[in-house]
Amino acid sequence: MGRVVSVLFGILVILCALIVEMIPEFGLFDVMMLFSSMVAVPFVIPLIWAIIIKRSPSWSGWSTVIVGLLVSVFSSSYLNPETVRRLIGLDSPFAPQERDEYLFFTSLILNVVVASLWFLGTCLVGGRKPELARSQAEFHDRMLEPVVADPMASRAMDRAQLKTLSRMCIPYGSFVLLLCFVPNPLTGRLCFVFAGGIILVIGVILRYAARKIVVPIAEAVTERVNETVSTN
Repeated sequence: MGRVVSVLFGILVILCALIVEMIPEFGLFDVMMLFSSMVAVPFVIPLIWAIIIKRSPSWSGWSTVIVGLLVSVFSSSYLNPETVRRLIGLDSPFAPQERDEYLFFTSLILNVVVASLWFLGTCLVGGRKPELARSQAEFHDRMLEPVVADPMASRAMDRAQLKTLSRMCIPYGSFVLLLCFVPNPLTGRLCFVFAGGIILVIGVILRYAARKIVVPIAEAVTERVNETVSTN
């Protein structure tokens, strides 16, 4: 299932990249900012309020997400820029290069206000089943409990994570470093050297840190088995 989901997400990312390339008026950074304000914020608002408020019905979360997405559609399709300009006190109309900033801040503010009011309203009018109330109480009680980890028991996991990250950073940093041989001005070559060198050095440091962690024999055997299973 993990492999299937990875393939599906990879295809989805490729399609999104092709769609972004077909939007000439917005750059990649602008698209990511608009995505965060129009799509990510509606998902974040109920998560934040659910941590703060202990009483919320079961339909508060998904309904708040839907309301936030509808607000994003309204702000991007039907909200008049001239009306917004007058409300914030601007004397001149929005320039074409300011359209992405206008959409970002408008959708962000409207999503925070409207989605928050919707979630709080559902907490006032919605009821909760006893099972949900017990689950929410248990969740908030667990949030207040300190997380205490045994350093000796987590050494094998720390070593495995450091080794995995170093195996990713070293080849990736080496590849970026080799891009300095691509014909470019001197500043471009130095950028590749700087970026690839930093990634490579981080990978070497992580591998050195992994070797410094002493793991007992039983834990080392378990770590080796887990690495073999994940590789296969």
